[in-house]
Amino acid sequence: MTAHVVVPFPLARRIAFVERHADIISVMSPKSAECHLAYQLKVQRDALMRRGVDAERTGREIASFDRAILAASERESVA
Repeated sequence: MTAHVVVPFPLARRIAFVERHADIISVMSPKSAECHLAYQLKVQRDALMRRGVDAERTGREIASFDRAILAASERESVA
């Protein structure tokens, strides 16, 4: 039997998705923003795992997604 490898589209490259969440957290209090981001990261992690993405790749995707949202949020606060 041949094992299949599921390769997800990089979450950090979903620009509209990243920017939407950056916009949302930019108007929240720091604590609320932290909770919202943690929840969204969990939702995405669970979705990747459900689709069969291996744990190591999922971890990398979630870390990249986290950095992308935080960077976009920083850009929002500067603009």
